[in-house]
Amino acid sequence: MDIRTFPGTCIKTSVLGMGCMRLPVLDEENHPVDHKAAVALIRKAIDNGVTYIDTAYGYHGGDSEVTVGEALKTVIAKR
Repeated sequence: MDIRTFPGTCIKTSVLGMGCMRLPVLDEENHPVDHKAAVALIRKAIDNGVTYIDTAYGYHGGDSEVTVGEALKTVIAKR
């Protein structure tokens, strides 16, 4: 994964990010999020070098943020 530094800072991030507006869902109405599949997807992205994850309260009615938090907990616990 290519990593870039923000100009004038020491902040680094992956060139490729992961947007969490469209996570796997259990039905066709975009709710509820399939947490098991979504957490696995986010962890796979992180395992492959993604360091930028985009989420917002409006994504899946706030469930996107909860799911990203679940995925990050497991990744942080491994380190």
